[in-house]
Amino acid sequence: MSTGGIKVDGFQGTATPVPEGFQDNPPEGGTPQSIMSDTSPIAVVVTKPDPGASLGLEMRNIDGKIIVSSLLKPEIFKDTDLKVGMHIESINGTKVWGAGINDAVAIIKSAPGTVTIDAYTIAKKSNTTAIVVVVTKPNPGASLGLEMRNVDGKIIVSSLLKPEIFKDTDLKVGMHIESINGTMVWGSDISDAVAIIKSAPRTVKIYAYTIVKKSNTTPIVVVVTKANPGASLGLGMRNVGGKIIVTAFSKPEIFKDTDLKVGMHIESINGTKVTGAKLKDAVAIIGSTPGTVTFVAYTTTTNFESYVKEEFAKDFHILWKPNKCSCVVDHKQNPDECSACICPGCAQVYSYTLTSNTSSGIPKISYRDNIAGTFNRMMGLMTASSGNTMTVTGVAKMNGLVLQRCNRIENRMVMEQNNDRLVMEQNDNALGTGVPISETGVPISETGVPISEVMEERVSIADEIVKLKKLHDDGLLDDEEFKSTKAKVLSS
Repeated sequence: MSTGGIKVDGFQGTATPVPEGFQDNPPEGGTPQSIMSDTSPIAVVVTKPDPGASLGLEMRNIDGKIIVSSLLKPEIFKDTDLKVGMHIESINGTKVWGAGINDAVAIIKSAPGTVTIDAYTIAKKSNTTAIVVVVTKPNPGASLGLEMRNVDGKIIVSSLLKPEIFKDTDLKVGMHIESINGTMVWGSDISDAVAIIKSAPRTVKIYAYTIVKKSNTTPIVVVVTKANPGASLGLGMRNVGGKIIVTAFSKPEIFKDTDLKVGMHIESINGTKVTGAKLKDAVAIIGSTPGTVTFVAYTTTTNFESYVKEEFAKDFHILWKPNKCSCVVDHKQNPDECSACICPGCAQVYSYTLTSNTSSGIPKISYRDNIAGTFNRMMGLMTASSGNTMTVTGVAKMNGLVLQRCNRIENRMVMEQNNDRLVMEQNDNALGTGVPISETGVPISETGVPISEVMEERVSIADEIVKLKKLHDDGLLDDEEFKSTKAKVLSS
């Protein structure tokens, strides 16, 4: 098994333990923060038995950080707080964070007696759940049926082929495995993790963790049945940055009673994780399934949130609703409550609710004036009737500004959606579980039209919207003309 740069006071090591809770790749040039939230520095002072003796301190260099991977002579460190998984920042006053492991080893070797180590531990973030799993192999040569995949240096549980072995544990598909039998597998090859399990005589102890999804994601479980073993589900998919995305349903009747929607991320199929997998792997799982297919999928927000921030953050305060599909924007120059009360007709308040709706398959952005019909607006109208039209003009101008920005957001989202569909990956799987394939071998869309024709039509629509936007930006189309013309193009 590869030792991956592990050294013990200058000698090549063989094991890299990791404590429960220590995990994945740190960001470049910074403190590991992937599941961490704060650091607790400690100072450790120990004495070597003699100048040439080893401390039994096993270390590993991970992205320039010196990690304690094992204490082979625990008696030396028994009265200290140094633990496996801690990051060593300096040794005898020399900074080793960012240095090579040989540098750290050399400092310890050159110390005649006392060695001072500054180290820190990392506290886990609240969105992680670490578990310890202990299982027993039926016999020394038996397999656990634990299928794993390396995704960006993380060992992920992709399938439990012998679920009876893990039935009394909390290990689940999608969890990250940190260590196996005390050996760190973070950053290791998949073959290293497999070798550790194979070499275990009977008992296997696994440290793993799951990441709790953020509040803007909603996982769902979808169970559908193929008409026959060779039938297609008509599920169009594409790989976007390692995520399998639902792009189309050519057989919507199969999914009509489920919550699976275009744009959702498929996390696993029949218990096998497909995040980080190739599209053909996802297709193969569906194709090899004779009957029932189970999907775990989730929906995430689109770029609506980032577009709203781009358009409104400069002059509006933005308050998001939990689903991130709707927000309230309040103008930063709104008068305080006292001024609005004293001069309700002169001091106008501007507050709007923006909503993104993709239920029709095409992004629609709408806004609502939260102040319309309130005492503040009514007093503004009364002031206008007395000859002072500034307040009414100001409201109309602000409404027009908000409408213009909402139109820009909608245009960007529509063009983004069309661009995504244009680059939709086509696969030639005979079962049609990627882009559906016709009997003649021509990829077809969800409507049964050849995909090439659909792509040409979408390119045309995107081009028309770009042209309309230019006319609008040049002042040749007003807001209403632009909105109505665009609606006609989209519905044509």
